[in-house]
This record gives sequence, C-alpha cells and structure tokens, in this order.
Amino acid sequence: MKFKKSLLALAVLALGTVTLGACNGGTENNSSTSSSSSSSSSNTATQTEVTWAGLTALELVWGDIPADYDWTAGVTATTADGTQLTVGYDEDTAAEIAAATNTRLFPLEYTATDASGNVVATQDRVVRLINGYKLNNGDLSQGSTSWSTKYNPSSAGSYEVADGALHYTMTDAGTEAWQLQTEYDGAQLKAGETYKFTVEARAAEGSEGKSIALGFEDLDNGYAVMLPAYVEYSLTTEMTEYSVYYTADKDYNNVKVALYLGRGLDADDKATAETPLEFYVDNMRIERITDQVAEVEFTNTSATSADRFTISGPEDIQGFMDKVTATYNGQDVTEDIEWVGELPEAFDSSIATTNIGMMATYTAEDGKIAFAYVGFNWQNPTLDRDYDYEPFNASFDSGFTSWNKDSKSYPESEGTVEYTDNEDGTISIHLTPKMSADDWHVQLWQNSSKLVAGHSYRIALTGYVQAEDPSAVLIRTEFDGSQHKTDIHFTGEMSTVYSDIYTPESDRTVRTGILMAENTAEYTLVLDSFTVIDVTENDPAAQA
Repeated sequence: MKFKKSLLALAVLALGTVTLGACNGGTENNSSTSSSSSSSSSNTATQTEVTWAGLTALELVWGDIPADYDWTAGVTATTADGTQLTVGYDEDTAAEIAAATNTRLFPLEYTATDASGNVVATQDRVVRLINGYKLNNGDLSQGSTSWSTKYNPSSAGSYEVADGALHYTMTDAGTEAWQLQTEYDGAQLKAGETYKFTVEARAAEGSEGKSIALGFEDLDNGYAVMLPAYVEYSLTTEMTEYSVYYTADKDYNNVKVALYLGRGLDADDKATAETPLEFYVDNMRIERITDQVAEVEFTNTSATSADRFTISGPEDIQGFMDKVTATYNGQDVTEDIEWVGELPEAFDSSIATTNIGMMATYTAEDGKIAFAYVGFNWQNPTLDRDYDYEPFNASFDSGFTSWNKDSKSYPESEGTVEYTDNEDGTISIHLTPKMSADDWHVQLWQNSSKLVAGHSYRIALTGYVQAEDPSAVLIRTEFDGSQHKTDIHFTGEMSTVYSDIYTPESDRTVRTGILMAENTAEYTLVLDSFTVIDVTENDPAAQA
C-alpha cells in the first residue's frame, strides 16, 4: 500500500509554508543517507535531517522471494536528535518484485514516519532481480539462446534445436565424456545452499544406453569440476528426468552448468557415421532445495577430488559401495539407500582416464531427500607412467590412446590429413597441403602433464619425416596451450629432437602437443615417442 500524508501535513502544504521531504530517485549505493523533511505546523518551517541506514542495493533471484520476506530488515531512519522513525515500504511494488519472472531493476520506495503518523522522508532503494542459480531458456523455447554445444577433438556429430528439444546425432563419441558438451555459463551458487540440477532426456530407437552425465565447473578456477556432483546415466527411449545434487562449500559467481555427452558408457562406442547415436535433451533447470534436505549421516563416501577412489576396472567399484552406511535420527537406514547412476560393464584400451560418480540417496518419511557420492578415478592400467609430468602412452605402444587427433580446423580447401597407427609402436601423420594454413589446424595433443613450479621441462620427440626435403618440414611443439612454442625440424632418419625449456611459475597440469599444418609440401611424420622430461638437474639436450 502507499503511505499517505496526514491531514495536518496536507494543510501545511496548502499554506505553502514548507516542502515535504525529498525523494532520492537515483541508485542508492550507500548504507546510509540523509534527507530533509518538515516536522513543524507553524509558519516557520523547521528542517529535520533524516539519516537512512541499510538501504544498499538488494540483489535477489527472481521467483525465489518468500512470501514472508522482510523488506525492512536492517533498514533504519533516524532524525538528527537520535529519534528512531518507523520505516515502511511500498507494498504494491514489493508484491510486483516478488511476482516477477525475469531479470529486472526496480526502485522500491521506503518511508520514514514519525510518532504522529506523518511521513517525514522517503528514499528509493534499488532492487535488482538476477538469474542467480536459475538457467535462462532451459526449456529451449528461444532456440539455443544461452546454451552452447561443442563436439570437441576426437568426437564428431551434429545437433539442432527441433520440436523444443536439443536433438543430437553423434557419429563418434571420442574417448572421454567431456568431448561432447552442452553448457550454460554464469550461474551463481551460494555457500551452504543445496541445489538440484535436472534435465529431461531420451534416446531414439536403436540408441538405447547412450550416456549422459550432469555436473558443474568453476569458471573462475580453470574449469575445475565441482565434485562430487558428477553422475553418469544411461538413456532409455522414454523421456526421463535425471538429476544431481550439490551443496556449495563457498560462494560461486561464475559456474558452468554442463551436460557431458561424449564417451561415458559402453553403448557410446556404437556411434559411427554408419550407425549414429541419436538422443534428445529438454527442460534443463536448477532448483534451490536447501529446506528439503534431510540430515543423514553417511560414512565411507568420497566427496572431493582428493578423496576419490582410484580403480582399474568396474569390478573394483562394488566393494567401495558396499562400505557406505547411512544413519537418520539415530536409526541405521543403510538398507534404504538407493544407488543412482550407471556403471560401465567394461573398460577398453581406448579410454585413458574417466570420472565415475555413484550417488547414494535416501528419502525420509517426510519426503526430504538426503544424498552422498562415491566417486572414482579410473586409470587404464596399461597406460601407467613413471612420472606425473609425462603424457600417457608416450611410446605410442597403444596407438593413439590418450592422444587427441585434432584436425577439425583443417578444411578440405587447405589440405588433407590422415592419422595411422602402424601397430609397431609408431604412429604416422600424413599431410597433403593445398595451401598455407595456421599451424594449429592440424594437431596431436593431450592435457595430462603435471608440472611443478620452478622445475624446467623439455618435450622430447623421437621420429623422422618422409618428404622430398625433410629439413624443410616445420613441426611446432607447444607447452601449456599456445603459451610456449618451439620450431622443430626432423631429418629423414630416426632421431630425438627437443623443444626449448619451459619453466612454469606455478604447479599446474598443462597441455602438450605438436602443431603441423604450417607447411606447403606433402610429408609424413612418423613418431616413435612423445614425452616430457624434467631437465632441472640434467639436460640431455645440452649434451647432444
């Protein structure tokens, strides 16, 4: 409701003896402010200074304002002599704010009333409605607006928004779940709050078993996966809801909300150009469910990246799950745990590493939900490495396993490229250039080398080039993406060549690889090994 001036104040205004307090219509960024108002009915006006506190701009998530929200919490209005005035607000505007269903900016008027019921000052407060944790266009009614889909290196296919859903046609799932993603960037999660991320999805006939995983990444921390919220599901032909839960350990202001749709389960291997996998995703949304979470005590779970279990096959998983217990209100409810998620039936040599998350859920009698995770890091036992700074499968004994064969940016107009596993511990990359191209249009890389600050490293390549003039062929190595490059020239004989030294300023996991497209003559690069060496104390390149 709008507060109205008293009859006495109106009479004073009619006499023209005083002007009633000012309203600041601008954005309020201070915690306190002053305004002058009338408090006298005599012919001589007495100006009263009113100091406001607590009127900093409000930032609220639209559609998430409770009916009993206290709009005056922390707001005070005080006269110069210390008298506390009664604070009110425009209830009609507050109701409009609470009912809004999109991002908007509102001026909400506050009033200060004296003991006689006179409004002696008004002040506007900025109320900013934000998306917060909510996902724009989750129902895809605006096409793909706010959402991006990427087939990353080693995966292939197409997608479109059709009939109100994302329709995917996958011809190659790649080797990791992340290699096909649909993502929404910029969600905000608040410390201590629990969120439920849900999508609806189905597989087309013949594509049953296609995997889908849901998760979050911290964009302000190098796309770090926000474990433990990562669960793999297997699609059926019925449109079904799939969810994960996450309780934020701190405020996150820039979260990537992700669907991982690449190689997560065995059925994904069926994706080929001849037999593509088709599936659909719709109605992506996040709910804040803090008040709906039951206080269950779980044991033997693995909630963070540091305490996830390392396994070498699916048979290792059940043993860890059998150790999980749950207690609710002092009662053992372990037998009532429901396990959510799907496990691969087998792992093959095409998978270097993968994340597997199983979610244990319990529903209390009052309908509240409890959840915990058991997370696994699987590492292919055939791809062990002696040091963390080495890439996996550095010897190519397992062909291209763990390596990304990346030539999506090399169009037919620039040339052709062919990757071959020679099945003798070497691999070949054959290029037939048609025109000069950027070096990165043809690449071989992986993101697995864990480097230590202050140590110095080189890339060591063993191989040779088949070409009319091998010395004219340019192969460029890279550390840490494109941050550190070295031009390499092979001969026609098997030999080892080295990159320049790279010394990271902080501990980090970096991408290493070679860039091959910046050539004008046809050639074949044969590699016997690609590894990273720590040269802090001993540099073989200096002795060569």
